[in-house]
Amino acid sequence: MTKALCLLLGVLLMSSLWANIALASTFPPQIHKRWAVIICGWLGFMYDPDTIYDLLTTQFHFDEVMYLSTSFATNISNPRVSDMANKENVRWALSSWLSRSDGDDLVFVYVSSHGGGCNSTGQLCGGRVDTDGDEPLKDYWDGTKWVGVDESIFLQKYPSDPPDFEYYWDDEMKEDLSTISFGRLVVMFQSCKTENSTSELSCFSGGFISDLQGVNRIILTCTTEKDPGFGKPIDLVYVDAYGVPWWQATGGFSNPFFKSLVWLSQEFQNADINNDFIVTIKEAFEYAYSHDIYRQVGWETPLLEDTVDPSLYEGALAWLTSFDKSEDQPTRIPPDINDDGYVNIKDAVIFGYAFGAQIDPHGEYWRDGEGPFDSNNDINDDGYINIKDAVILGVNFGIGLAEDTGSSSVSPSTKLGSDYLTVLKVQPAENIFYTNQTGVGGTFTVSIIAENVSDLCGWEFILEWNPGVINCTGETINYAFWPYYLGPWLSNPMNNAEGRYHQSLSANYPSEPFDGTAWLVNLTFQIVQAPPEGETVSTDLTISPTLGQSYCLIDTNTSEIAHTFSHGTYEYISPPPKRYMRGDTQTVNSLTAYNLGKNQSSTEKLESVEAHGSNMAYWGVRVWKRNTEGVETEITSGTPVAQVSRSRNGYGIQTAAWDCPNTTLALTDSIVIRVYCKNGRSWILIATFTTEQLNATALKPATWTLNYWTQRNYAWTEEGWMTIADYGWGTTAYNSHIQNFKIQQ
Repeated sequence: MTKALCLLLGVLLMSSLWANIALASTFPPQIHKRWAVIICGWLGFMYDPDTIYDLLTTQFHFDEVMYLSTSFATNISNPRVSDMANKENVRWALSSWLSRSDGDDLVFVYVSSHGGGCNSTGQLCGGRVDTDGDEPLKDYWDGTKWVGVDESIFLQKYPSDPPDFEYYWDDEMKEDLSTISFGRLVVMFQSCKTENSTSELSCFSGGFISDLQGVNRIILTCTTEKDPGFGKPIDLVYVDAYGVPWWQATGGFSNPFFKSLVWLSQEFQNADINNDFIVTIKEAFEYAYSHDIYRQVGWETPLLEDTVDPSLYEGALAWLTSFDKSEDQPTRIPPDINDDGYVNIKDAVIFGYAFGAQIDPHGEYWRDGEGPFDSNNDINDDGYINIKDAVILGVNFGIGLAEDTGSSSVSPSTKLGSDYLTVLKVQPAENIFYTNQTGVGGTFTVSIIAENVSDLCGWEFILEWNPGVINCTGETINYAFWPYYLGPWLSNPMNNAEGRYHQSLSANYPSEPFDGTAWLVNLTFQIVQAPPEGETVSTDLTISPTLGQSYCLIDTNTSEIAHTFSHGTYEYISPPPKRYMRGDTQTVNSLTAYNLGKNQSSTEKLESVEAHGSNMAYWGVRVWKRNTEGVETEITSGTPVAQVSRSRNGYGIQTAAWDCPNTTLALTDSIVIRVYCKNGRSWILIATFTTEQLNATALKPATWTLNYWTQRNYAWTEEGWMTIADYGWGTTAYNSHIQNFKIQQ
């Protein structure tokens, strides 16, 4: 047995004992009493509510079940139903009736009906414009701005001709459920569209997630916020008291979900991933997701939400919840091998070194004389620690409970000064680009490097940046330092909507731990946001551990290797905008003047001011805005600003600064700049320049840098000794221009 494996076996028992003690007060409480409210809001959807009612009352023996159905008003024979599913009764059931539940109870709410919202083309289909700002997705144009949309449940009024219904809004359901106590709340929606694709009777149940999600809550929807759900017609009909037949449909998502709950059915056995004879909400969801015939053809996408922490994936709480009574509730998350509340790199490292083991006649797991290994590695409990378990671990990688599960186990590390010798860093640390060299769509690569690491058996990290600035478009993982490995564990590691990359890799038996320095991942980023002219778009590239860990590197003992974090930065810089004093002319707002343009011309201009004697020569500018009627308003104070001077002979570019104030503009205004020279007693106008109509709302406050091509020459002429002050513009040789000319467009 290798030294690494000996150390591993010694730690596994201790870490498992510690984890069970640490988690006793942080995992969701065991269930005392079980409550259910079943809502059937449409006469064609009675089959599924009847099915779950029968399961809850005869198999799971729920303590209290309230069944509200539209059928109550039609005299359809259904002894299960408690009352009419109108809005008043629904709100009473979800608030007043459930007010008797306690903080250690399970509350289950099932909704079967049509629903409304905003479809994928931006049309209202039974939704309404959100007025309280709680809808994160704002993709409906109300005529003036993009706004969010509230989703609804339809509650049919019957009899009526034509059929009528009430809207039960997501905000109302959120309010009603906020008044009750529970240990765990499970809310499930199965709604579907009508046969008429243009009808507003559709389903956007995924939109309820943002309203209802919270601590110890599990929300299940048959589809997303933007898409309809679907039901399959079945050979069953109810005839109401008016002689109207109501053909029934069963949900594409709810039908396999409920079948997987039926004790020892084939669906139950297939759904029970870890073979513990308990089908949890997570297992039922995964089974229903894979067997939803409408998801298989891309028509709907069921969703599960059970954590509000964006750094965790969904599923941990759902693994720990079933409809069974308290003593049969699951006590651990099967893929969470070390039982610390998170499925992460620590579990992957433990699993990697147990890979290939199988159970012996004594109930212990051994491999080639090495063992025993923790039986938790056999996730599906089939007697083998193999690829089937790896698949389950991979599918669930990243899930976890948001509660703090105690202190992390951190291995000792040599310190260098105030920092650890081991460093996890972004390289290059600075990633700086300029708009005049690299355009939007350009790419760059950064490496994540583990430096001076010892006993490395696995890594898992998150890299975050400001979303919308850059997108991560590719990853290249370094597999070279372990001959055998498991992973990468995250199949969709890039989340550009939230600005996050999350990935992990672990060693697999018989690989030895890695010592030294190595790059873990090379990441390709694409520039997607251009900075405003003359400004900079930037973001930090921040490395962080996953929730439940303090560091990102894991050793043989599944302890965290303490290390220093060395983050990176990204900057995309637009150089200060320039306006060139060109040699060609243009007429703007009834003024013919030289062109103050965005690039230089090839027309050379030179103007001179001569005066007797040896004088100091000065140059400066005055600035105006000019409207379409030719009215000018001076922005400077009435005398030239940004002055430069020459007291001796010489020539070339001279610079001076002027603080341009914020100046309101009409879209058709232009900016006029006049260059003056003083050679002796007074200022003399040399040249006038004008911009185009700027289509801007303001001249932004900025410090302008005026670049003047000037020349002073004191020389003998026919008129005697003269000072000649020249000003040149219009070419790269006489490159007079203004830097940092900023407008608000």
